[in-house]
Amino acid sequence: MSILAASLLNCSSSITDREIKQKIGSAPRRTDRLTLLSLLAAKPLKHLLHSSCGLYVASVNPDEKNMQELLNAVCIQKLAPKPFQFVNSVSNAAGFYLAKELQLEGPNLFLCSNDNIWNNLLMLAKLDLACTVKQALLINCINLAAPRIEVILLDAPLIVSGLTDFDRLCQQTPNFSSQSI
Repeated sequence: MSILAASLLNCSSSITDREIKQKIGSAPRRTDRLTLLSLLAAKPLKHLLHSSCGLYVASVNPDEKNMQELLNAVCIQKLAPKPFQFVNSVSNAAGFYLAKELQLEGPNLFLCSNDNIWNNLLMLAKLDLACTVKQALLINCINLAAPRIEVILLDAPLIVSGLTDFDRLCQQTPNFSSQSI
């Protein structure tokens, strides 16, 4: 079986970043909501991760609250951005923090999510799994307002024939965790 495990996190829009950090336990300081939610969704799979695991993160957009605060400060108030806001405005920061917290040293890539994201994530992971990495952790964050975070851990290239969405892909794994907060 190519899929080792999968995890799904459904999150209420009313939950605060502080509450998310409490659920994570040991959360990094000064990270945005995208990073926190992705870390919480990947947490059930952490014990299965190899240090050379590749990390492939996708999201429709970066953290909207952070981007609004950054644009307000720079464009309207004519202030220099806060370092936290500036760093987290670059979506690759989420991948950096996730890799650090999950202790991953493999390739790290952030993609803008789209309707065909699972095919894209699987294709990129397949290339690395065939060459340099033992595992690939795929994370897709859908809609940060009322998020759904989908996570799949692969240990070998996945032969995909028509499986293009998370629910169908997860039917192949016995290690599935789902949580709602």
